[in-house]
Amino acid sequence: MLISEETISIIRKVLCDRFGFDSSSLNFEIQDDFQFLLISVVGIYTKGEKMPVSLKDVAMYLNETMPQRQGDYTWMVTLGWGDEVAESYFGGDSDSPDSGL
Repeated sequence: MLISEETISIIRKVLCDRFGFDSSSLNFEIQDDFQFLLISVVGIYTKGEKMPVSLKDVAMYLNETMPQRQGDYTWMVTLGWGDEVAESYFGGDSDSPDSGL
């Protein structure tokens, strides 16, 4: 299954409504011939500040929602402060369903 703009719209809505992220803090990038989605959460928290939501909870949602493919990942979510990646999770490989969690 290819990742579409509709997929991004649905995920953006859930991340804002269910997890409380501001839409302007979310960046989406489709890669790998529409088979991989990189989601970056940026500019909303300062280093050392505790997030009100666990990024791992977001990752669990993505793992249940995003399509899977055999032998490769379909998504990654990262939290960054400036140029630094503070936390990240990935998934979507049907051969290793929990490897990035």
